[in-house]
Amino acid sequence: MLTEGSKEEAKIEANKEESSAINLSDGNEPAAIDKPQPEQEEFAGEASEPNSITKQKSILVVEDNDLYREMLVKVLGDANYIVSQADDGLAALKLIKTKRYDCIIMDLFMPKLDGLNTTKHINKTGGDNPVPVIALTGNKRKDLFKKWASMGIKGYIIKPSSKAEILEQVEKCVTPDAT
Repeated sequence: MLTEGSKEEAKIEANKEESSAINLSDGNEPAAIDKPQPEQEEFAGEASEPNSITKQKSILVVEDNDLYREMLVKVLGDANYIVSQADDGLAALKLIKTKRYDCIIMDLFMPKLDGLNTTKHINKTGGDNPVPVIALTGNKRKDLFKKWASMGIKGYIIKPSSKAEILEQVEKCVTPDAT
């Protein structure tokens, strides 16, 4: 069972065509993820410090794979982030018009509007302070990472990813002085 402060990692293997599997276990037994109701748009986990007065950071997860998206929402919610979700770039742009996010985690390859074009639009309409975007990708080519950075991507998470990798990239994104 996953507990706060544990060293377990979430390993995700997602195949968008037929099947997906997520292992959020401590190595002894698989853990189940309860899928939120479809109308649920935001999820915030319990505060890790009950007396904390720091503002919770707001994250938008944009991923067309339902299982992977729900895993990201759970990991981020458990880390005390306020999380909204969208299943494609067009839905993300609608949410961005109504709310300011501290960070966006976005799959690069989605139907309707892909992550790169969505990021271009976010940067174009974001003025001097666009929302930082972290790319979700299964691609490991370093030359593409450089190209994506030139297009406004601030970081990336390679699938499959661990809980620690996800949280490390998000923390870099939402902490201005993080290096």
